[in-house]
Amino acid sequence: MSIAGQKTQALLLTQRSRDERGVQLLVNGTQVTGGTSLHLLGVTFDRLLHFKDHCDSLRRKVRPRTAQLRRMTGRTWGLREAQLRTVANGYVRGALEYAAGAWLPAASPSHVQLVERELLAAARVVTGCPRSTPRDPLLAEAGIPSAWSTRKTLAARTLCRALALPEDDPLRRVAEADPPTRLRSTTGWRQLGRSALIEAGAEGVTVEPRLEVPLLPWTTCRPIAFNLDVGPGGRRASSNETRREAARQHLAALPAQATWIWSDGSADAGVRRGGGGAVIFTASGETLEVEVAAGGLCSSTRAELFALRAALKRVRDEPSPAPLVACSDSRAALSLLSAGAAAQTTTIGAAIWRTLLDIAERR
Repeated sequence: MSIAGQKTQALLLTQRSRDERGVQLLVNGTQVTGGTSLHLLGVTFDRLLHFKDHCDSLRRKVRPRTAQLRRMTGRTWGLREAQLRTVANGYVRGALEYAAGAWLPAASPSHVQLVERELLAAARVVTGCPRSTPRDPLLAEAGIPSAWSTRKTLAARTLCRALALPEDDPLRRVAEADPPTRLRSTTGWRQLGRSALIEAGAEGVTVEPRLEVPLLPWTTCRPIAFNLDVGPGGRRASSNETRREAARQHLAALPAQATWIWSDGSADAGVRRGGGGAVIFTASGETLEVEVAAGGLCSSTRAELFALRAALKRVRDEPSPAPLVACSDSRAALSLLSAGAAAQTTTIGAAIWRTLLDIAERR
């Protein structure tokens, strides 16, 4: 494979402007002269990694779009606020945040402010608020997140994804390292992500490992069935008595001579200190109980999945050919699992399916 010299760009990352003068490379017989910036996949890099040129380019690109958005409004005609909000997020904000994970966490504060100004301009068009409106209420009314919050979110997300990789992965080693800062005013996703996690109260929280080996697409799931509907009487619009009777009838149709699992899980405010448990009635008449912690930062759905996994592990080695019936009040958890073994993208979902397949094979 030969490198196309005419398509090659050169950029020297340095804090001293004189270092970038006279940078020349010979690539496959073509002389490449270093410039003050480098354009790669829609992102413009500069020697200080401040992304000033990129932010200036975004402003020139977005301002006509904001003007077009303004032409869609009027006192007695035009798009409504909900429609303007959708267009602004897709047409204006979408252009501003293109590949933002690669540059926004590293951009200097003054250049992040340039992006913020364009978001505020779009928010004023959506809401009709004057320029004197405070930033936070304006963006909240327009349904547009601040560039500063997006910057922290992207940095924290990148950091957590890197920490979820195997220990020998180079990107994880970069995330765990703490080298000295070479560029004084440049932070990057590692430093900003750590500060964002501290601000969110998630300092020191262990990141769940990434699912490295998903279940194969042709995995047979035939003996395992999910039922998320107990009939018309189980709808939310029905009365409590109607829903209770529908549940009784549905449970009565299930095999009585079986091992029954009743699991439940929850988290404080739906996001913290999650845990769960289960009561197991075996086919032999034995009653078992399990409890499990789901993590310091955890959703209620995740707590439900942890409770179900703990119960399945408890009955996996039970020497009984009787069917297994597991009941949970989390529709979200059951919907996630009912997508199939190969559709699981989380470690906990894949672990539950592996346990279910193991139980089905033994019975």
